[in-house]
Amino acid sequence: SLSYDVVDAKKKAANPTHGNTLEPSKQLEGEDITSVEPSVINQEQKPTSAKFEFETCAASSERFTEELADRCKNDPKLDVNFLYNTRVKAVSTAQESERRKVTQIQTNKGVIDVKDAQVLV
Repeated sequence: SLSYDVVDAKKKAANPTHGNTLEPSKQLEGEDITSVEPSVINQEQKPTSAKFEFETCAASSERFTEELADRCKNDPKLDVNFLYNTRVKAVSTAQESERRKVTQIQTNKGVIDVKDAQVLV
């Protein structure tokens, strides 16, 4: 895992994150950053230093999804609806201002009107 702060507009340089971590890490500078994360080469403002957590493994998307679903299910303020055993067949959209917005979802269980939905996943 490689992390650094957002680019400082005045200095035009990115700085390493200063967050607490329990993972073993080391500070990288200059070209050492691109040797660990080659995609940094394509950034307009390249980081000048970064924190590299060298023992960090990939996160579990399954665990994340299960936790997110559990929180949505148990917090009534979130007003989330779960539809199980439902397959999306088609999506209808409409132009609103400069953006397209999903208005309906056609599923194997019928049409769902989602015009007022704040977030649709």
